[in-house]
Amino acid sequence: SGASVLVTGHGSQLNTTAGRLLVEQGASLTIENGADVTSFGAIEIGRTPGSGTITVDGSGSTLTANGSTASILAEPGLSATAVLTFRNNSSGFFPGGLSLLLGSTLNLESGASLISGPNTLSGGVLNLNGGSFSTSTFSQTSLSTLNFSSGTFSLTGSSGLTIGTGGALGTNVLATVGRTYNVTNTPTITPSGHLQINGGSFSTATLIN
Repeated sequence: SGASVLVTGHGSQLNTTAGRLLVEQGASLTIENGADVTSFGAIEIGRTPGSGTITVDGSGSTLTANGSTASILAEPGLSATAVLTFRNNSSGFFPGGLSLLLGSTLNLESGASLISGPNTLSGGVLNLNGGSFSTSTFSQTSLSTLNFSSGTFSLTGSSGLTIGTGGALGTNVLATVGRTYNVTNTPTITPSGHLQINGGSFSTATLIN
């Protein structure tokens, strides 16, 4: 309970070679100054009562979950909290995807980037403030919060993006100053949907309106 791990400096590595990386019961993991942490399986934060925190800070600092299953933040019903923060040009790679449950927060700040497989925002909070978030698919429930103040939001999956009722980003998508949206495959704007570009950028191969 309350344990902390610091991995710091270029060339410093922490690897799990046979299972998951668990950060829970008040524990924290800090990765900084070009260090690298790689998990053989999923990364789970705050899955037991208490909290878990991972901070990735600085250019060249990376956090990777190589597992094919989604990494999970927080556990509803256990009063658990989980915070995962990337800042200052650090990066994360989660090919198995991410599931942000109630009590979880993902922060992408100051040029940091996260590349993810399927992402589910199920009661959690995603704060995109100057970072880059790329995911194959994205879904969120009514209890979730997406705070997109600045940075880049990219959807790379074959399903593209629906703007309208039931769409991953809701009925209104606003590309204001500092916001960039990239949709690899076709976005569709339904009769209930609205796309407004006012100082920002929205890029896609084709568009169905």
